[in-house]
Amino acid sequence: MYRCKFGRMNIVTINGRKFDPNRIDLRQEQGVTEVWEIYNRPYMVGGMTHPFHIEGTQFKVISRDGIEVSPNEQGLKDSVLVESGERVK
Repeated sequence: MYRCKFGRMNIVTINGRKFDPNRIDLRQEQGVTEVWEIYNRPYMVGGMTHPFHIEGTQFKVISRDGIEVSPNEQGLKDSVLVESGERVK
């Protein structure tokens, strides 16, 4: 198990379920847009800013804490930094 200075990484969840790479919880329908909300819990990893990354695809950041992102954050991304306590869509 991976451990870091501020706790165990097994507190990461997707829709309230602990991540398990051997389980498929959701399937994406081709051609349908989904909106994901990424929340960096303040107590997770000691309240650090944390990068969120999805392998093999790109996405757009549309808001931070409900506020539309500035032009420099618009466009396709493969990762985004999420501040402690922040919600990013």
